[in-house]
Amino acid sequence: MPDTVDDVVEHLVSLGLAAREDLVPCSATEIEEIRAVQRVPALPGQYVDFLRTMGRSAGRFLRGSDFFYPQLVELVEEARDLLAENDVAHLMLPGSVVVGLHQGYQVYWMEPGEPSGRVHWYDEGEESVTRSWPSLVDFLVAQADEQKRVIDTYRL
Repeated sequence: MPDTVDDVVEHLVSLGLAAREDLVPCSATEIEEIRAVQRVPALPGQYVDFLRTMGRSAGRFLRGSDFFYPQLVELVEEARDLLAENDVAHLMLPGSVVVGLHQGYQVYWMEPGEPSGRVHWYDEGEESVTRSWPSLVDFLVAQADEQKRVIDTYRL
Protein backbone atom coordinates (compact mmCIF):
# COMPACT_ATOMS: atom_id res chain seq x y z
CA MET A 1 0.00 0.00 0.00
CA PRO A 2 1.47 3.39 -0.95
CA ASP A 3 2.49 5.61 1.99
CA THR A 4 3.46 8.86 0.27
CA VAL A 5 2.37 11.00 -2.66
CA ASP A 6 5.47 9.77 -4.52
CA ASP A 7 4.14 6.22 -4.01
CA VAL A 8 0.76 7.38 -5.37
CA VAL A 9 2.54 8.65 -8.50
CA GLU A 10 4.13 5.21 -8.98
CA HIS A 11 0.69 3.64 -8.54
CA LEU A 12 -0.93 5.97 -11.10
CA VAL A 13 1.81 5.23 -13.62
CA SER A 14 1.57 1.47 -13.02
CA LEU A 15 -2.21 1.59 -13.57
CA GLY A 16 -1.80 3.62 -16.76
CA LEU A 17 -3.83 6.54 -15.38
CA ALA A 18 -0.99 9.03 -15.80
CA ALA A 19 2.48 9.31 -17.24
CA ARG A 20 5.06 11.33 -15.34
CA GLU A 21 4.91 14.06 -17.97
CA ASP A 22 1.13 14.34 -17.38
CA LEU A 23 1.67 15.51 -13.80
CA VAL A 24 1.47 19.29 -13.55
CA PRO A 25 2.38 20.77 -10.17
CA CYS A 26 1.12 23.93 -8.53
CA SER A 27 3.53 26.79 -7.92
CA ALA A 28 4.25 28.05 -4.41
CA THR A 29 2.00 31.05 -5.14
CA GLU A 30 -0.87 28.79 -6.23
CA ILE A 31 -0.47 26.63 -3.11
CA GLU A 32 -0.62 29.77 -0.99
CA GLU A 33 -3.79 30.83 -2.82
CA ILE A 34 -5.33 27.44 -2.05
CA ARG A 35 -4.37 27.78 1.62
CA ALA A 36 -5.83 31.29 1.81
CA VAL A 37 -9.18 30.37 0.24
CA GLN A 38 -9.44 27.43 2.65
CA ARG A 39 -9.04 29.86 5.58
CA VAL A 40 -6.54 27.65 7.42
CA PRO A 41 -3.12 28.58 8.85
CA ALA A 42 -1.42 25.67 7.04
CA LEU A 43 -2.33 22.84 4.68
CA PRO A 44 -1.64 19.24 5.78
CA GLY A 45 1.71 17.93 4.51
CA GLN A 46 0.28 15.20 2.25
CA TYR A 47 -1.95 17.77 0.58
CA VAL A 48 0.99 20.11 0.01
CA ASP A 49 2.89 17.15 -1.51
CA PHE A 50 -0.11 16.40 -3.75
CA LEU A 51 -0.29 20.03 -4.89
CA ARG A 52 3.48 20.21 -5.50
CA THR A 53 3.35 17.01 -7.54
CA MET A 54 0.06 17.10 -9.47
CA GLY A 55 -2.00 20.02 -8.19
CA ARG A 56 -2.96 21.24 -11.67
CA SER A 57 -3.36 17.94 -13.52
CA ALA A 58 -2.71 14.21 -13.24
CA GLY A 59 -3.43 12.74 -16.65
CA ARG A 60 -6.65 10.72 -16.65
CA PHE A 61 -6.71 10.51 -12.86
CA LEU A 62 -9.73 12.24 -11.29
CA ARG A 63 -10.73 13.66 -14.66
CA GLY A 64 -14.31 14.95 -14.59
CA SER A 65 -14.11 16.09 -10.98
CA ASP A 66 -12.76 19.32 -9.51
CA PHE A 67 -9.69 18.33 -7.49
CA PHE A 68 -7.19 20.54 -9.29
CA TYR A 69 -6.14 24.18 -9.43
CA PRO A 70 -7.66 26.58 -10.42
CA GLN A 71 -11.16 25.04 -10.41
CA LEU A 72 -10.91 23.93 -6.80
CA VAL A 73 -10.13 27.48 -5.62
CA GLU A 74 -13.29 28.70 -7.31
CA LEU A 75 -15.44 25.96 -5.73
CA VAL A 76 -14.40 25.87 -2.07
CA GLU A 77 -17.28 28.13 -1.01
CA GLU A 78 -19.70 26.18 -3.21
CA ALA A 79 -18.68 22.98 -1.42
CA ARG A 80 -19.19 24.56 2.01
CA ASP A 81 -22.55 26.00 0.88
CA LEU A 82 -23.70 22.54 -0.24
CA LEU A 83 -23.08 21.19 3.25
CA ALA A 84 -24.87 24.15 4.84
CA GLU A 85 -27.87 23.86 2.49
CA ASN A 86 -28.21 20.20 3.45
CA ASP A 87 -27.99 21.04 7.17
CA VAL A 88 -24.83 18.96 7.57
CA ALA A 89 -22.15 21.66 7.87
CA HIS A 90 -21.39 20.18 11.30
CA LEU A 91 -19.90 17.14 9.54
CA MET A 92 -16.88 19.23 8.51
CA LEU A 93 -14.63 19.94 11.47
CA PRO A 94 -13.22 23.46 11.87
CA GLY A 95 -9.88 23.66 10.06
CA SER A 96 -10.88 21.06 7.46
CA VAL A 97 -9.75 21.54 3.86
CA VAL A 98 -12.03 21.01 0.85
CA VAL A 99 -10.04 18.83 -1.56
CA GLY A 100 -12.64 18.13 -4.23
CA LEU A 101 -16.10 18.58 -5.64
CA HIS A 102 -17.83 16.34 -8.15
CA GLN A 103 -20.62 17.65 -10.37
CA GLY A 104 -21.77 20.03 -7.61
CA TYR A 105 -23.35 17.29 -5.48
CA GLN A 106 -20.41 15.41 -3.94
CA VAL A 107 -17.92 17.09 -1.59
CA TYR A 108 -14.57 15.72 -0.47
CA TRP A 109 -12.67 17.23 2.47
CA MET A 110 -9.75 16.45 4.72
CA GLU A 111 -9.81 16.94 8.47
CA PRO A 112 -6.91 18.74 10.13
CA GLY A 113 -3.94 16.53 10.91
CA GLU A 114 -0.39 15.68 9.93
CA PRO A 115 0.69 14.41 7.57
CA SER A 116 -3.02 14.13 6.70
CA GLY A 117 -6.29 14.00 8.53
CA ARG A 118 -9.13 11.67 7.52
CA VAL A 119 -10.69 12.32 4.11
CA HIS A 120 -14.48 12.31 3.89
CA TRP A 121 -16.93 12.13 1.01
CA TYR A 122 -20.44 13.56 1.29
CA ASP A 123 -23.29 13.02 -1.20
CA GLU A 124 -25.98 15.69 -1.46
CA GLY A 125 -29.18 14.78 0.39
CA GLU A 126 -27.52 12.45 2.88
CA GLU A 127 -27.51 13.02 6.64
CA SER A 128 -24.00 11.68 7.24
CA VAL A 129 -20.66 11.16 5.57
CA THR A 130 -20.92 8.73 2.65
CA ARG A 131 -17.43 7.27 3.03
CA SER A 132 -14.10 8.04 4.75
CA TRP A 133 -10.44 7.15 4.32
CA PRO A 134 -7.66 7.33 6.95
CA SER A 135 -5.53 9.76 4.92
CA LEU A 136 -5.24 11.63 1.64
CA VAL A 137 -2.86 8.98 0.28
CA ASP A 138 -5.37 6.24 1.14
CA PHE A 139 -8.11 8.23 -0.60
CA LEU A 140 -6.00 8.80 -3.74
CA VAL A 141 -5.07 5.12 -3.98
CA ALA A 142 -8.70 4.05 -3.53
CA GLN A 143 -9.82 6.49 -6.23
CA ALA A 144 -7.12 5.29 -8.61
CA ASP A 145 -8.04 1.64 -8.05
CA GLU A 146 -11.74 2.37 -8.56
CA GLN A 147 -11.09 4.40 -11.70
CA LYS A 148 -8.95 1.59 -13.12
CA ARG A 149 -11.68 -0.96 -12.29
CA VAL A 150 -14.28 1.13 -14.15
CA ILE A 151 -11.96 1.59 -17.14
CA ASP A 152 -11.29 -2.13 -17.33
CA THR A 153 -14.91 -3.15 -16.75
CA TYR A 154 -16.35 -0.83 -19.38
CA ARG A 155 -13.30 -0.86 -21.67
CA LEU A 156 -13.01 2.93 -21.58
